[in-house]
Amino acid sequence: MSNIDLLDSLPATLHDLLDLERCEKRPPGRLNTAMYRVPLNDDTWCYLNIGSGVGGVDLQKENARLLWLEGRSPVTVPTVRGFALDDGRTYLLTTEVEGVPSYSEELRGDMTRVVQDYALTLQEIHALDWSDCPFVDTVDQEIAEAERRLRDGEIDLPIFLEKSSGQTPGAVLDWLDEHRGVMDDLVFTHGDYCMPNVLMTEARVTGVVDWGLAGVADRHRDLFGVTDSLPMNYGEGWVPLFREAYGIDEIDPERIKYTNMLDWFFACHVL
Repeated sequence: MSNIDLLDSLPATLHDLLDLERCEKRPPGRLNTAMYRVPLNDDTWCYLNIGSGVGGVDLQKENARLLWLEGRSPVTVPTVRGFALDDGRTYLLTTEVEGVPSYSEELRGDMTRVVQDYALTLQEIHALDWSDCPFVDTVDQEIAEAERRLRDGEIDLPIFLEKSSGQTPGAVLDWLDEHRGVMDDLVFTHGDYCMPNVLMTEARVTGVVDWGLAGVADRHRDLFGVTDSLPMNYGEGWVPLFREAYGIDEIDPERIKYTNMLDWFFACHVL
């Protein structure tokens, strides 16, 4: 279905909120969801995401997590302004968060402060009280979900084998099961803490977006994202400053390895 058809077929509960004359098409979101920047009739700018299949399920997860975070989050997160399930599609409407992605060129005049605030924001997220959090993604739950995805044919095998350098999903699951005890430092995690999801203005964090994977897990689930995103955007030499600001002497390479291997089952999905 074309983008025009998607907007024409919006559920009335969403259609009536939006000023579609000023709608802006944006690049696809995570899991190939259609994304639009669009104002409400009261001139509040929002993002409308539309997805089906695994993309729709991801939007449902994000909606649930954003609602739980409302009033709890130590950082600014998008506010849900609309949500609907209709004709096999999921619609999620959230407010726009001020700022630009933390890797943006305009912020590079003060890279030290960017990295420090990137670290301090993650520290705040990890300090959130998760005692009543319903989203628990401990290793036991994630291995069970990985096994289900493999059993139900949801793993893109060629991509998996490319990422794993030829290790089969079964062999990787065996290794993960044998070493599962290493992932025991539980905190509330964002789930995809990379620089594009952390927004800044004048080298200060203004908000964090893309919460569909958030939940209770080992803190290295987020530190894995940092060790990938920060060197990619700024260079490996900035990781020690991140560690210092976050307050950790070492990012455990064994836990990073474990998180990376487990992530193959979630990154190599059939769309």
